[in-house]
Amino acid sequence: MAVGIVIVSHSDLLARGVAELAGQMAEGVTLVAAGGADDGSIGTSFDRVLAAIDEADAGDGALVLADLGSAELTAEQAFEFLEPEQAERVLLAQAPIAEGTIAAAATAGAGAALAEVLASAEAAGGGAATDAGEAVLAEPDVRERIVLTNPLGLHARPASHVVAALRNLDAEVHIARTDTGTGASARSVLDVVGLGATGGVEVEIAGQGPDAVAAVERLASMAREGFGEAGDEAPTEEDAPAPLEGAADEPPPAGATLAGRGVVGGTVIGPLAELRRAVPPVPEGTDHDPEVEAEVLVAAREAARAELEQLAAGAEGAIFAMHLALLDDPALSREVEEALAEGLAAAAAWLRGVTAHEELLAGMADAAFAARALDVRDVGDRVLRHLLGSEATAVATPPAGAVVAASDLTPSDVTQFADAQVAGLATAAGSQTSHAAILARNLGIPLVMRLGPSLLAVAKGTEVILDGDAGELVVAPHPERREAARAAIADAEAAAEAARELAAAPGQLADGTRVIVAANASSPAEARRAVAEGAEGIGLLRTEFLYLERTELPSEDEQVAELSAICEAMEGRPVIVRTLDAGGDKPAPALDLDPVRHGFLGQRGLRLSLARPEVFGPQLRAILRLAAAHEIGVMFPMVTDVGEVRRAKVALEEAAAALEAEGVPYGRPVEVGVMVEVPAAAAAPQDLVAEVDFCSVGSNDLIAYTMAADRTLEEVAEYYRPDHPAIDQLIAWLCDAAADAGCWVGVCGEMAADPDHAARLVGLGVRELSMASGAIPAVKARLRETSP
Repeated sequence: MAVGIVIVSHSDLLARGVAELAGQMAEGVTLVAAGGADDGSIGTSFDRVLAAIDEADAGDGALVLADLGSAELTAEQAFEFLEPEQAERVLLAQAPIAEGTIAAAATAGAGAALAEVLASAEAAGGGAATDAGEAVLAEPDVRERIVLTNPLGLHARPASHVVAALRNLDAEVHIARTDTGTGASARSVLDVVGLGATGGVEVEIAGQGPDAVAAVERLASMAREGFGEAGDEAPTEEDAPAPLEGAADEPPPAGATLAGRGVVGGTVIGPLAELRRAVPPVPEGTDHDPEVEAEVLVAAREAARAELEQLAAGAEGAIFAMHLALLDDPALSREVEEALAEGLAAAAAWLRGVTAHEELLAGMADAAFAARALDVRDVGDRVLRHLLGSEATAVATPPAGAVVAASDLTPSDVTQFADAQVAGLATAAGSQTSHAAILARNLGIPLVMRLGPSLLAVAKGTEVILDGDAGELVVAPHPERREAARAAIADAEAAAEAARELAAAPGQLADGTRVIVAANASSPAEARRAVAEGAEGIGLLRTEFLYLERTELPSEDEQVAELSAICEAMEGRPVIVRTLDAGGDKPAPALDLDPVRHGFLGQRGLRLSLARPEVFGPQLRAILRLAAAHEIGVMFPMVTDVGEVRRAKVALEEAAAALEAEGVPYGRPVEVGVMVEVPAAAAAPQDLVAEVDFCSVGSNDLIAYTMAADRTLEEVAEYYRPDHPAIDQLIAWLCDAAADAGCWVGVCGEMAADPDHAARLVGLGVRELSMASGAIPAVKARLRETSP
């Protein structure tokens, strides 16, 4: 089990978004959104909060984060109705909702106790500061060179992940570019981002100290995995932040169309609301007491931290978790401390440090790094508000249904506007790679950027049409244009509702042939979204989250509790549990895995489980206990031949016999199957399909192994081809043999989520597709148009 987290917000959308984002950052942690009033309006609900606490607390306690004072009051009222024993293990964090949730989720996911999770939420970021700017350590104990595979490289979020990964390790770690020789402390987000290391750049990770080997291996493993961003697209020159040049002399006339860049689609109509930001005056002079001013700054940072920790539980928690890391960043702290030593006031010293780093990032050539300047400004403004006791940098809340116009947006702006239920966002400048744009996209708020200075000349309250698909804003539209927009909005709403209704219907082909459309999941939040998107079950429940970033193996009871929460979220739909699929590329200290011996061609997947009965046995017992209350299938990963399957089935029977002897309630899996990722299993599957009830093709690995191409490496990307005839041939052979044996075949890789690939797969004989939840409606729609 792990500490659960409850996100209490006045906005249901914001609470759910924060929970979903934090869930992506920390698999296996129960995150429960308790947003909005009972009727769905803006507000809070005592009943929702109380129910959320019960859901989140599985025995190890729960941490509650709230976005506003009244939300905290609702949470505290709920605490009064808890049983005394439970009340002792439920705490309220004084932290920003987004950053706090992300920090807390990451710590809870590592198996930390409630007190440590609370401390992480209220004091995220930082770590032991080391001198930055050195290319390498003088005498490192260990070093490793690696080429960054994710297109954006070491931008802000991966940098914050690097800092977080080192938090509990006793080691000094530096990262240096081998092409330029520039280096940085791995404990400073700003220093790491300042390297400007994009995808394809080789870096050297060097460590010194008792935990140096573990630290370097952990960061190298994260880099090999692309920091979870291997599939992201690299920004182009057009993505670079557009500066706002000049100002419009006169407002555009009625009916004028301003052209920009559509970032988040959708059409809305509403009154224009302005967002203008002013830099407040700061105390001047160099005669201030450094010790007194330092204390003032500490208090302001702590107040800002409390806000950020609440936001970290929000729609894009990783973004605000990165803001927490910026708040205590060693490089920024050094600059501010130097200014304090010169006698500057706390506000002036803080502003100097923030401005220097904002300008440094804004001047970088790479779009992804330049866009992070707004994050520095956002953190800076947040602290300044507390330092000056002024609302000068604060943004007034716009009315619901408004289209907000601004020169640019920070992440905090977007979360505030989502809470206010604005209709859309428009900026004069900006970058689609900014964190504000990412937040708007995840929250589904239509956004058009780069509309130019004329946008800021439009009078407040003017009716506008914002078209996020066309990238346009129409000023004071003429009646016919307004009616056309309203008709388009109505059509879009009707189409969305129809898609939702169709997604809820069973998957089938044009002739009525059934094709099960399921979801891949590894948390209750993902399971809940799967249900909302129309999943007919979970075709791949990953269990690796139970082992990652842990120094001790999860107990059997903990596994039962974690997996039960996911099954319960599926509301009775069937769930296929994949046994541990870990290798040396995964950060799982408790498993003591080696990148080579347990690498992609080593002892991993079922091979590893069979070799580690102390790991495999408890997991099989947990799955059998889960089957007592839920419709469960079990699936063994990376199978090469039938002998492995028979040994695994023997282990399953031994686990059942032990539970029977102990009098522990258990059930039988409704089906036993395997993942087909190894080409040998697909090329000669006759014995294999005769032994199991189903085969699920892990298309990502099957393609990689067949084509001898790592999809994360740009140098061989052209060889990673899902549409290669060899892939179709292997799947066809598997389907033909399976049909003769009465065994069904599914696909649970990325191919399943592509509508065109999905249509081709069913033509080969595949009858189950499992994918990311968001792809389900489109895939179901495509299948209904497909003949077998």
